[in-house]
Amino acid sequence: MKKIGIGVGVLGVACGLWIALSGSVNSGVATSQSQASSQSKPVFDYDAASIEDRKNWLLQNAKPMATLLNRALPKGNNAQPNMSVKGYSVDARRREITMDVRVTGKYGIDRKAIPTAKKALIAQLCPSYAASPLGANKVQLNHSFVGNGGREELFVVVSPITCRTFL
Repeated sequence: MKKIGIGVGVLGVACGLWIALSGSVNSGVATSQSQASSQSKPVFDYDAASIEDRKNWLLQNAKPMATLLNRALPKGNNAQPNMSVKGYSVDARRREITMDVRVTGKYGIDRKAIPTAKKALIAQLCPSYAASPLGANKVQLNHSFVGNGGREELFVVVSPITCRTFL
């Protein structure tokens, strides 16, 4: 039985990829220009936008991120962990995008290893997040991993607070 910690490492690579690409995918700006502009002025001004515009912008970012994340997650069989994005939601008032990841197959969770795995994951994700339009606009990214029986097994947050040393 594989530990879910292995999947968390893969998740870090996948999330880093979709955070880095989200700026260039949705704004039509090259990644280097997106990073440079996000450090001085965000491509999208969240604070000046209406609630409807905020929601639309979050949805424009969430859809390709969900697709990229789903492609990069581990795809095992019944004897191994299988992870897939089952949905996403946005909250324009709270500046949040939440990815719902379903974990199936055989897996075990070492509860003692979760804090260390989360720290490693945050350290891996924060540089991409900080350079992205999402980071520039202080959008919180939630990753909810739901396992067998509908129980939430892991919840990872990437936000201005968790990434404060990178912003």
